[in-house]
Amino acid sequence: MWIGLRFLWGLMINYSVKEMESDKTSRKAYELKSSGKLAEALKLYSKLAASSDEPRYHMAYALCLQDMSHWKQSIEVLTKAIDLNPPYCLPDAQLSLAVAYLKVNSKKKAIKLLKVCADRPPEYPSYETLDSHNNRHTWQ
Repeated sequence: MWIGLRFLWGLMINYSVKEMESDKTSRKAYELKSSGKLAEALKLYSKLAASSDEPRYHMAYALCLQDMSHWKQSIEVLTKAIDLNPPYCLPDAQLSLAVAYLKVNSKKKAIKLLKVCADRPPEYPSYETLDSHNNRHTWQ
């Protein structure tokens, strides 16, 4: 039994090390992208997406591709991100995919996806509290 526990502990440590390295790489890629070094950031995001099924890495990679106007490539990556079924970034992924479809003149696909996005009820916590005091939007 002790050998089995040691084996499982070893797997957990290796998994944690891999995740820590991925997070470190992700932070570096974000810093590069934020400083305008898109090509360097793209290389890191590409490696992260290729080595992981974590949707946020695929999303970051796709958005970096879009920042560089690589719309067709971003469609493939966003589709993969959506296939991974990320509950926390699905609306953003679908909207970004719709924009990419527009950019490559796939207007029917874009419109279909934009309708899905528009029909989705708002889910962010502050939606219900938008200036409920005087029944108008606070930004007007």
